[in-house]
This record gives sequence, C-alpha cells and structure tokens, in this order.
Amino acid sequence: MKSNTLELLKEHFSKSNWETMNNILGECYQENRYKITLNLLDIFGYDLRTVYMTCYTIRDILESELFNLDVDLQIKYNKNDIIFYLKESNKMNNLLKINFVIPYGKREDYIEFIEEINNNVKPDEVVFIFVNNIPYVLECILYVEVENPDIVRNIAKKYKVSELMNGKSQEYYIKEQSNRGWNSIGLIPNMNKEKILMLMSSICQIPTIRELEEAGYSLKKNYKTVFISYSHKDEKEVERLEQIIKDNGVRVWRDTYDIDFGDSITQKISEAMKKSHIFLLCISKNTLSSIYAQQEVETLYNTILIQKSNGKRVIPVRLDDVDPNDIIHGLNNFKYCNYKDEKDLKKLIDLLIRETAVEW
Repeated sequence: MKSNTLELLKEHFSKSNWETMNNILGECYQENRYKITLNLLDIFGYDLRTVYMTCYTIRDILESELFNLDVDLQIKYNKNDIIFYLKESNKMNNLLKINFVIPYGKREDYIEFIEEINNNVKPDEVVFIFVNNIPYVLECILYVEVENPDIVRNIAKKYKVSELMNGKSQEYYIKEQSNRGWNSIGLIPNMNKEKILMLMSSICQIPTIRELEEAGYSLKKNYKTVFISYSHKDEKEVERLEQIIKDNGVRVWRDTYDIDFGDSITQKISEAMKKSHIFLLCISKNTLSSIYAQQEVETLYNTILIQKSNGKRVIPVRLDDVDPNDIIHGLNNFKYCNYKDEKDLKKLIDLLIRETAVEW
C-alpha cells in the first residue's frame, strides 16, 4: 500500500465524515496494513456498526481504480480488544469460510461444541456467532474461517452439527446488521462455556425452548422423521442428499450418525423404523451386492409399500441407472425419484417438507 493512503482516502470523504473516521483510525497504518484496535472496555463509546462499515468503505476504496489493490478485511477478538485488520491479500485468502447451523431454540445444548471449535482454531483464524432475531426466521450460525477445515468438520460430525451449504461470508453477516438482520459476537481464544453462554444470551433476544417451557409454555410437537435406507458404498451421494434435506428443516435418521459405539445395530435400526414416518429407499447397483441394504429393501417393500402399514410412506430414490426390478421384483411399479435429475430432487424436497409438517 502507498504511504500516502490516509491522505488520499481523506479526499473521498466530507470533513465531518473524515473526522469521525479519523477518530476511529488514529495512527493505525503500519507494516502495510491498517490495524484498528478498540478496547472492549471502551467499545460502547463507539457506534460499532459505524466502525464495521468504515472498515468496509476503506477496503472498497483501496480496491478501486485509485489503488487497484486486492484487500482483505479480517475481524478478530483477543482478551481485551476488538481488532480490525485491513491488508493486502495473502494468507487470508487461504482461510476457508464455514457456516455451522446451531438450532436457535436449543442453543444452550451446543455450547460444548462451540467451545471445542473455538479451542481448536489458530490465533490468526476466526470464530464468530451470528444470530438473526427476526421472529419469523430465527437463525443462529457459528461462523469460522480456518486454514484446515477437516479439524472443525470432524468436531461438527462428532456433535452431529450440520454445515450450511452455500454458506455466507463474514462481510455478508456484518453488512446485514445495517438491515437489522443479524447480531454478532466474536469469540476470543480459550473462552470457557460459561462465558460463551453469557455472550450468546446477550445477542439472542428470543428465549430458548427450555426457558419457555420452564415459564409454563407448552411447546410439545410431533416431529416426523425421514429414515434413509442405503448401501454404505453410496455414502457420498447419500450424505449430500441428507444435507439438502436437513437444510430444508426436515429431521433425518441415518445409521452413521444415530448409532453409537456399543449399540445393537439391528435394534437401533428397528427402533428408528418404528418411529419414522417416511422412508427414502436409496437404490443403486451397489444395493445388489449389499446384504444389509437388500434386507432393508425387502422389509420396507413388504411391510409398507405392499401392506401400506400404519400410514407410513416409502419413496424409492434411484441413485444411478439401476433397474428397480433388479433390486426386488415389482419395485418398478412404484414411482421413484431420479437423484441425478435436479427437478426430481426439488420435487422430493418439496414433498418431504409438506409430509413432515409439524403437528401441534
């Protein structure tokens, strides 16, 4: 960055706006970057939204034709300060942005997960909690920027936490604050569960389900579950299908996540089948060589598709070009979803949303 950057920036603002910005920036230009540090004890002396938007404005100007720079903005918290870094792009571009979905109404159940994520990121990586308090949307996102995504994804898998497909950037969430869409808080390293819970409580305006029930509200709901039957050789395709279903608010049962070490596999599957309402029968050429998958197909076909047992529903999902009749004779008589066809897949998701609507 050029040494006269501050002077050139000054030309782009009115006198009053520049004075506000200059109070925020101070003498923060050093080592080819802006390092804007605000003491957390003094933070209420600033309009934090103005600070955020100032940083983004500076970045936009630095990327304009005047400077023609590729600039990163990174926001970090340490023990005492909130720090904004504006610098020429380098390692920051290598940080992968990941959005984990925290159920808003049960957020207190995920504090341990958030703590473990926060304790496993490096000092130059980012952990934020973004919360949307608008009553008809109510969202809670654990946002991380990390160099090695496998670490945090393995932790998420351990706690059965979903990753938001097509997740948003830190910039999106912060800019949406101007539309009253999101509140946010950054986590400092080694923050304990009590402090994390306290911070979440400070930005979440709607009580948790537990808090409402303790206050006397009745919130019992009859959740309908989708059971996925498949061959483990098709796990990659099934994982994608499961994620799409979950992202649309539908509860899913799948053996990989819902059977713990030491559990009886057959007992758990039997219990899940009794409690589930819709069964996705994922079939492929791999089904033909899987004994367990074949057994599930026969059970679902005979007890539900043929006998129409207990109002349950089976939907065949064809993962490849296998002939359904090769799986079990007569299966071709039932309309199936072609997984490779995006229109078919959308129709399936729409159907699952309708069929699993909550009954109060």
